[in-house]
Amino acid sequence: MDAFYANYLADLPPGTALPDDAGNAQQPDMAGGQVTLAWTLYEQYGDRTTLAAQYPAMKAFVDTDNTQAPSHIWPDNRGFGDWCPPVHDGGVNGGQGGPNEGNCTSEVSLVNTALSYVQALDVAKSAQALGKTADAATYTTLADSIKQAFNAHFLNADGSSYGDGRQTTSVLRSRSTWCRPATSRRSETIWPKGFSPRTAVTSTPASSAPATWSTRWPGSTGSTWR
Repeated sequence: MDAFYANYLADLPPGTALPDDAGNAQQPDMAGGQVTLAWTLYEQYGDRTTLAAQYPAMKAFVDTDNTQAPSHIWPDNRGFGDWCPPVHDGGVNGGQGGPNEGNCTSEVSLVNTALSYVQALDVAKSAQALGKTADAATYTTLADSIKQAFNAHFLNADGSSYGDGRQTTSVLRSRSTWCRPATSRRSETIWPKGFSPRTAVTSTPASSAPATWSTRWPGSTGSTWR
């Protein structure tokens, strides 16, 4: 898969998207995935060539996001978040969807803030791998600042839940070692008895993976919250 994804990144480097999605290209939940993909190819295959080629675009993407969100908290009105969580009412039309089910976005600010941390940290690790020690220090500091802002903004007063407490936020706290520890067991929080799943494209891979797996969120491109 290394060669396939290396070619993919050559066509769609970080910060770019298909023409229909060009207006969303600077979102962490859109073209930020390529930042993590480039790092993951190095992590899994030792592909330093692709990492070095993509590094300028990775760095530019994270820098631009940092400029656009100086408080480190991503706005609610930009992005998809945990896109298209399933609904369980009559409007789902046998799984085909319907015109009254809304715009299919959820947890936009929380998810994109989380992804911006992942992407800053991936640039820091990439810089270290490429021998760019000054950049590695800069982006490690940035990632830590995002982490602190995330916990200050999204951690609820109970000290053990984030955001609206939906399953996505439980996935975050159980799969992310920098989030505050949860007080309840993961299985009871994410999959309580008799409760239908409401995780979507971002959180489903992590919620369905064994807790003993490497800490990755979301699972589609190996984004790491270590």
